[in-house]
Amino acid sequence: MTTDTGGQLYGYDLVHALDEFGEPIRGKRKINEEQAEIVREIFEYYAEGRKLKHICDDLNRRGIDSPKGGKWAPSSLVGSFVRQTGMLRQTLYNGVVTFNKMQYRKHPENGKRLSIMRPEKEWITVPIPELTMIDDATFAKVQKALDERSSKHLQRKMMPALMTEEEKRETSIRRSKEWRRKQAVTKKRANALFGGKLYCGEHNQKITATYAKHYSCPVKGCANRNLHYDEIIKLVLDAVAELDEAKIIEHFESEEIQQVRAHHAREIERLTQHLEDLRASINKVIDALGSDARSTEIRAFFDDKAEQIQRRKLDIAHHKRELAGSTPPRKLENIIQRHQNLVANLRAWSRDPEAVACMRQIIDRLTLDTASQKTGKAMCTVDFDLQSIISTNKRP
Repeated sequence: MTTDTGGQLYGYDLVHALDEFGEPIRGKRKINEEQAEIVREIFEYYAEGRKLKHICDDLNRRGIDSPKGGKWAPSSLVGSFVRQTGMLRQTLYNGVVTFNKMQYRKHPENGKRLSIMRPEKEWITVPIPELTMIDDATFAKVQKALDERSSKHLQRKMMPALMTEEEKRETSIRRSKEWRRKQAVTKKRANALFGGKLYCGEHNQKITATYAKHYSCPVKGCANRNLHYDEIIKLVLDAVAELDEAKIIEHFESEEIQQVRAHHAREIERLTQHLEDLRASINKVIDALGSDARSTEIRAFFDDKAEQIQRRKLDIAHHKRELAGSTPPRKLENIIQRHQNLVANLRAWSRDPEAVACMRQIIDRLTLDTASQKTGKAMCTVDFDLQSIISTNKRP
């Protein structure tokens, strides 16, 4: 968010003072403690994953005035993703004032002021630690959440008009898959942890319920028939309990994931350079256009460049999210601990709705093998959705 050194900002009071020459000092502020508490609350709530509407509704119910004196609205908190505005993006709350984000030119057609976002490398930042309200960790967490939520919203809104038919088809398939994966439990009926995910290791057929608490492979004569729920759930919980840090590290160090990371890193670099080139071409045209240029040509040029820039920004945001999703988490021990807590809850009550919902999201497939001559007992193996394990355990 561009900081105007002389403007009023929620959470601060302007200090009227004169310099040594008797001139007013612009932009001098001090923290307004009452408003600062509201700012900290907003940042903490958003970092926890609360929706903007819910945060605003809560502030309005409590009769807290917005920065402009009226009711709070999501737009005042999140601002514009493209122009990087909004209270939650205000760097001064983190003790840093940011200048030079925008440059202004006259539109060659109508004479109106035209604002253009400068490249981030041209921004100027100045630390002012005495005005810090939000700690570094919370501010960084909020910025990451803003980028993810804002770019996803823009993609849902704008991408259909920018995507090819092949991209639309792939997006539809991916969303359908994600929707099916999330159908783990409803308020009306708590599914079995393994319901719809358990397969016979010998016949590769889905093992389904036949009558009360009994499940069977559909192939007659299979050893995986007439199995009791208690027998299956014990095998399943033993299998899911085997997840450890080594398995997650192995996943992220695999050649496949390394190739994915390299691909997204290359795309971010390529698209960022393309974005810079587009901005440079706009600046050159603004400088070079003469008064004899036809207005239709000018509009067509700017419309085309604006669409290209928007598409590049959305593409960069997409690749950044994918790159982050293929990056090993910092605190694996916390993820494993939360996973083991879910297992413990399910051992105590295998129909615990919350634990079942969380666990089903991270299981792709369960395979039940009949008793072998070597072990003398049946075994269950699990194929985890490791990406879902990471995202599920990152939630507050």
